[in-house]
Amino acid sequence: MINKGGAIAQLEADNEPDDAIKHVNTRLTAGVIRQIDAMRSKRPRKMGSPKVGISLRDWIAEAVLEKLEREKRKYKE
Repeated sequence: MINKGGAIAQLEADNEPDDAIKHVNTRLTAGVIRQIDAMRSKRPRKMGSPKVGISLRDWIAEAVLEKLEREKRKYKE
């Protein structure tokens, strides 16, 4: 946004807490999705539930968090 005087206003995003939910779109190949689905299907299910034990979105978020932890250990952050 540009204020009346022409200066760029500070975006509210700069002040967002770290745990604020943000949406990200990504593209994965069909093969990668099939591999993820195969892994998801091995997760335990709730008793009597026909659903897979973890959603695709949750599986991907979990994978990202695991990767962040590995990178932190690797670079000693």
